[in-house]
Amino acid sequence: MSHPLDISYQRSIMGVGNGNLGFVDKQNKKEARMNLTVRSKRAYVDPFLKVGLEATLARGALPQYTEGMKDFLERVPPEAEDWKKMIHRAKSGVRGSILGPQPYQETKDKYYSPLVGPEAFLGQSLRKVSFLRHITNVDWWKLSFERRSQEKRSPAPWMCCGRDGEKEAFGFNAEKDEKKSHYLSLAYPGKTGVFEPLFIKVVEYGEAPYFLKVDAHDADGGIVVVEVSLVSILKVPVFLRV
Repeated sequence: MSHPLDISYQRSIMGVGNGNLGFVDKQNKKEARMNLTVRSKRAYVDPFLKVGLEATLARGALPQYTEGMKDFLERVPPEAEDWKKMIHRAKSGVRGSILGPQPYQETKDKYYSPLVGPEAFLGQSLRKVSFLRHITNVDWWKLSFERRSQEKRSPAPWMCCGRDGEKEAFGFNAEKDEKKSHYLSLAYPGKTGVFEPLFIKVVEYGEAPYFLKVDAHDADGGIVVVEVSLVSILKVPVFLRV
């Protein structure tokens, strides 16, 4: 079933009701044909793993949207409840610590990209999701991962991550800080300009572990494609096999 936001966007860009496409160049028309959704910050790529594309801006900076997004935002403005879910405003306040209450001030706002096309089919060994780079004045882009079970009453399994060339596991339950055990952000595409594949070990209680490989690359039209596949233990870094 189509999401209401999808329908309003498709109608507006195809000129239904206003008699005008609103786009004049080929690139904008290509963006206009995209099926965009703003259900949540991240999309499931495994029953226990979500991923999203995160644009980081300085606190309070006004985002400059691509032409393909401007028409969408006229129909789904930032005040809309669904769109609010896609933005994390920098926070400030006081946090408890072993030294007592400590003030804190976040310095970055985070804008999560709309999903392009369908959600991943988790029954396949290879799952794909795509996101639109929808803002132009970005400090940096990140792939944002979340360890979360699809079943609300079921706890997420133990997870850790690794990359070729690394010496030890990192991320999720490999972190000493419990607050970091549910989220992981990695620069996209990274220093080399090519995203280094990420391997994730998933250990459900009482079950043998399984392994995921995460690849990501750019596609035409400002789209970032994320591919998550089930892989053999022999394909992952040695330190993840124990």
